[in-house]
Amino acid sequence: MDRPHSSPKRLATSIASVWLATWLAGWVSSWGAPQDQPPRPGQFRGVWKGQTGADYVRNGPGEVPNEIQDICIHVQGLPVNRVITRLEIRGFGGDLWVFGGPESDWKVKIVRARHATTAELYFEPLRVETGREFTLDFQFDDGQTARLIVRGGKADPNLRVPGKELVARWVGTVDLDRAGAWYGVGPDGLLDAAIDLERLSALRAVRALRLERATSSPSKTTTPSWAFGVGPDLHDCWHADFQVGTDPTTGRFLFQPDAVLADQPLILTVSYTDGSRQVVRLQGGPCRIDAPAAPPTPPVVSAWDTQPRWLEPGPDGRCRVEVPNWPTPTPEMVVLTDGLKGSWVWKRSPQPSMTRRWMHADSESLPLDVHIHGSKAVLAFTPLRDECDANMTLRAVERSGASRVVFFDGGRCDPRAVGTRPASSRTTARPGDDLARLAARFGVIELAPGIYRLNAPLTLEKPVHIKGPADAILLFRQPPHSEPWTAAIRLHAGQTTLEGFTVRFDGPIRWNTAVPYGPAVVGSVDGTVPHHETYELHNLVFRRLTLTIPPPANPDAWTEAPNLMRLISARDGVIEANTLRGGPVVFSGGPWIITDNDFQGTPGQTFSTAVFSGKHVHDLVLARNRAVRAPGSGPVWRFLVLTQTGVRNRIEGNIVRGVRASADDPIPHPNAPEVILTESYRIHFEGKPRGWSRDGRLILLPDTPGGPPRTGSVVAILAGQQAGRWTRVAQVLDPTTILLAEPLGPVQEPILVTTGFVDTTIERNEVDSTGGWLSTNLVLAGNHFGLKVRDNRLVGGRESLFLTAYPTESPGPWGWTHAPVFDALVEGNQLEKALEGAVISVKQDANIRAAKGRVYLTATLKGNRITPPVVLPPGGERVGLTLGDPGSRDPNETRITLDESVLGPVIRSGSSGSPFSETQLRIHAASINGRISTRQRLRWVDAVGSATQVRRHAEDENATRKR
Repeated sequence: MDRPHSSPKRLATSIASVWLATWLAGWVSSWGAPQDQPPRPGQFRGVWKGQTGADYVRNGPGEVPNEIQDICIHVQGLPVNRVITRLEIRGFGGDLWVFGGPESDWKVKIVRARHATTAELYFEPLRVETGREFTLDFQFDDGQTARLIVRGGKADPNLRVPGKELVARWVGTVDLDRAGAWYGVGPDGLLDAAIDLERLSALRAVRALRLERATSSPSKTTTPSWAFGVGPDLHDCWHADFQVGTDPTTGRFLFQPDAVLADQPLILTVSYTDGSRQVVRLQGGPCRIDAPAAPPTPPVVSAWDTQPRWLEPGPDGRCRVEVPNWPTPTPEMVVLTDGLKGSWVWKRSPQPSMTRRWMHADSESLPLDVHIHGSKAVLAFTPLRDECDANMTLRAVERSGASRVVFFDGGRCDPRAVGTRPASSRTTARPGDDLARLAARFGVIELAPGIYRLNAPLTLEKPVHIKGPADAILLFRQPPHSEPWTAAIRLHAGQTTLEGFTVRFDGPIRWNTAVPYGPAVVGSVDGTVPHHETYELHNLVFRRLTLTIPPPANPDAWTEAPNLMRLISARDGVIEANTLRGGPVVFSGGPWIITDNDFQGTPGQTFSTAVFSGKHVHDLVLARNRAVRAPGSGPVWRFLVLTQTGVRNRIEGNIVRGVRASADDPIPHPNAPEVILTESYRIHFEGKPRGWSRDGRLILLPDTPGGPPRTGSVVAILAGQQAGRWTRVAQVLDPTTILLAEPLGPVQEPILVTTGFVDTTIERNEVDSTGGWLSTNLVLAGNHFGLKVRDNRLVGGRESLFLTAYPTESPGPWGWTHAPVFDALVEGNQLEKALEGAVISVKQDANIRAAKGRVYLTATLKGNRITPPVVLPPGGERVGLTLGDPGSRDPNETRITLDESVLGPVIRSGSSGSPFSETQLRIHAASINGRISTRQRLRWVDAVGSATQVRRHAEDENATRKR
């Protein structure tokens, strides 16, 4: 804020009394001396100076420069001894900048010397300025106000300050393949051309880059533009890549030229996430066209002449495999994988002398023990799952880097049998006993009925089985000055069973909210325990417990319910027949058996985002659970959330009622409108591989921008006659060399490598979201392979089913490509009364890259019954099923096999006879039974029980809506 010098005013008089002098001083102060008078017309004016190179402010909180030149307005005629306390600058037609306002306002910087009648006002342009008027409203420290009208001039919101202008340098052909001569992302097998960039903004992230010729050709098909990133202006551009340098203000733009660009004028535009841009012109230079990338050196892989034999598990529960014909000399590394989830590794030396490229195993590999006995060896490892259905892959890596590989069938094992069992010693506990002390001494504790009062968390350091009747109550009360708790019952050992008793709280609890995944009533070992990463908690069993979270500390405010169980550090277990009232049950890994539980909601003034929440879960059986909110329960928005990856999970026979988002909820849902949700939005690679083995089982990739795949990852073909065909990764030989579970190639089409959900089954569930028009009953978003959705009854909600190939979040910017859905089966479901029916599509909008020519979703629909909503949705249409997305630029990206019974018998409204009064199949853009369909409707018009007939309405959707 400017502060002019202040000096006392003097009144010269020889006859005035002190009283008169005081009175006159007050009069002068009230009316102002001549130099303090408000600005006079003619003297007070402003002059538009435009962008002069200065940078003081940004359009956002704080007076912070941001490399964009500010607009300058010169003001003269200001009162000398008055301070400007507030200034508002308004542009004609919109936009407001403020000095002296809230922190969130767009800022004005005032540069004014002491006693000066002039000042420079600086503010950042929000748009291209061409000469509109600006109104300047001043407020001074004496309450006086003044207004100026200033005629504007030219200004550019993307004009950088001197020294920050973008610099582009033509490099030409480089030994890299990251871009392609196509609209889809990824490499194409040809060497790229490069442009090096300097002086990129250090204050904002790059959203997109676009390269185009400065002079257009009459034929657009021969003059493509190239783009990296997402945006509505990039859909018709060939894919380019962008690599940030070690200095974030530098980078390299890679693209596949369609012709020699020597001496051609080019324009490169960099768009940032804040909406600003930098534009630079450059001349093209020499480059090679259609130059193939050099094929990589493939690893030496040969068949291993041996026949491994699966042995019975050892007494410690570990799996054992006998391998005859063990190599001599002993390999440097041995890797065993199950093709689904598990990877185990043994290394002869921590620092082998061999080439490190071949010393690769999954980052989450577990230890493998190798016991050599002459010409054979016995392998021992801790199982992750029952491997009866697994196709095992064993690889031995020699000192030279060459590998021997053998495939064999897995066998029986039980991961829940791993670890030390509870001691056989038993005791009976009674109210008043020290349960922690008893748990340290005995393996089995039987609780007598009564109330067990605890004023500290119960920490179980050893395997133990604690059981009791429902009237054996563990009542926790937290002392006033104790440290915040991470959990009321803390489990630090596997093979622990809690059974039958009740857990309650006498008053609120101060929780440690910094603990990973949040505090809980029952929590496995967490980050507050030293060396917790070394713990392996197998076989945690919770059976017939009654768990209720504590009351909120503030009964007048809505509070998020703490977890009922936090089992992230546990590997597997059983959660069976419990009564649950509170927040989520959070878990990971597997196998998990979660069955027959009764969830009754949350206590009053608390809310929960989910009932069950799992991450990287495999071999889950979540069956016959009941989730029905009891009267007085707070909002609960989701029944089940599974994220990132999953293998052979089964969701069966669950009943869910009242778990949904509704407009009448006392608080809005935190982006949780899905009752059942799976989500996986990341991929490892998309594009053309560098090479295939002759048998189509080994793939060589140029790189993996989304990180290396792992055992159980999926490789899928995206184009051509085999589009949608996929298989799993048996083993990753190095970050860019993949061994497949079965042959897939060789093919010339682009492929996609990802890790997501494989062989998920969702069947015989009943989800009723009646009244929850903000919810979708079943959302399956991205990275599903072999999905089965069968015989479910989904009632109400906004959509009954939303199955979609979803935009990716990594690698690249959000929406760079799609996480696909292949081989989905939707069969025999009853989809009732959802406001917008069911939707199956490849999600598209203006900010998602449209990869024309590639397939991202294949699904079969048969035998489903879809009935319309009772409430007529906006627009007057009762749409039972929507296929494809209205923003699609390629109908073939969604391939549907559809039988005529997909909607089942029609239920007429029986009132108006309007074409919108019947359940409809709406097709935005899709391939249906091998035929391209766009902007069409199929209408089932027969009465219940008669043969289904189809009438096709080929009118454009927009025209239909106007009717």
